[in-house]
Amino acid sequence: MPFFPFKQNWRGGDGIFSVPLLSGKTVWLFGDSFVLDFDNKEAGPNRTQATMVANSLGISECGPEGFEVDYFFRQSTTLVGKHLERLPAAFFLPPPQASHQRKYWPIHGFEQGGKLYLLLEEVETTSGPENGFNFAIKGVTVAEIVNYSDHPLRWQISYRPLSQSQTTIPGIAIVKSGDFLYLLSFREEPSKKHPLILNRVALSDLGQSPWPLHYFSQDQHWKPGLDGPDAEILVAEGATEASLHFDKNSQKWVMVHTHPAFFSREVVIRTAPQLTGPWTAQVKQIAFYSEMRPESPDYDKNTFCYAAKAHPAFSEASKRGEELWLGYACNSLNFETLLRRNDLYRPVFKRLTLPQLELYF
Repeated sequence: MPFFPFKQNWRGGDGIFSVPLLSGKTVWLFGDSFVLDFDNKEAGPNRTQATMVANSLGISECGPEGFEVDYFFRQSTTLVGKHLERLPAAFFLPPPQASHQRKYWPIHGFEQGGKLYLLLEEVETTSGPENGFNFAIKGVTVAEIVNYSDHPLRWQISYRPLSQSQTTIPGIAIVKSGDFLYLLSFREEPSKKHPLILNRVALSDLGQSPWPLHYFSQDQHWKPGLDGPDAEILVAEGATEASLHFDKNSQKWVMVHTHPAFFSREVVIRTAPQLTGPWTAQVKQIAFYSEMRPESPDYDKNTFCYAAKAHPAFSEASKRGEELWLGYACNSLNFETLLRRNDLYRPVFKRLTLPQLELYF
């Protein structure tokens, strides 16, 4: 089972997107992350002395001792008085000319043709609440890495724009099928229901910039562009994070995401015979987030959980469709609680077994 200990000055993160590699390793993508200063060797397993950076990276491998993971983020050097101080920084950094309010949140990625492609949401801090929080998504960038077998801090990363749309956000889940790359995308609407549409690009066109995306339309055709008024809505009430994978046992595509209602304790699992649908009406894993149950020993009314995704690459039984590992994170509306409780704001994994899965498939 994936387990993410506090070590190497990493003290937690959300997002929790996994990108399995052919080498057997997995790249983990985290959003806002708590990290310690590089020179801090005595803080212990807590966050009271931590800094939050926009993103961090993990590389895991299943070795003789089981699941093992290493964390990576960068450092910046700042002149404080007459001394240079090393301060932690995000792993993925916007260009120097970008607004100091701009940052990257990783969303998903894939391996293709000897390259690693990672998609990054461009996020900007705002003065007022957007989407219920003080940030707004300004577009999506593709990070392309050729030497991804090297140490991550030696990666040579090329950043290329994918979309500057603030209303349709592509690539929250990505799968390859046949000659195409398929991207699950959500619409940012005032209703906050985040309807989901489907994009694709030919694998042979990944060298183009930006990628020539097509969207799936209501008349069951692929049309040029990111979105259109005739785009087929796969899911009317979706999410800003999700996972997609093909289940060999049922021969169906599976989508997993947190229920769109804020403070929901439910995870939604949907299936479809094709990526284009039709997708089942939502099936809920009732009260999946035990941290939000009033009867839980650690229950706190300010705790909320989110970022649910399936990670089927982490057991042979999962690959056979006999079980499914779901990962997620929990947060708190009280920042002091977040600093104090190490069980919050870190990846949590739970297993659904075949009898439970049969309810959905």
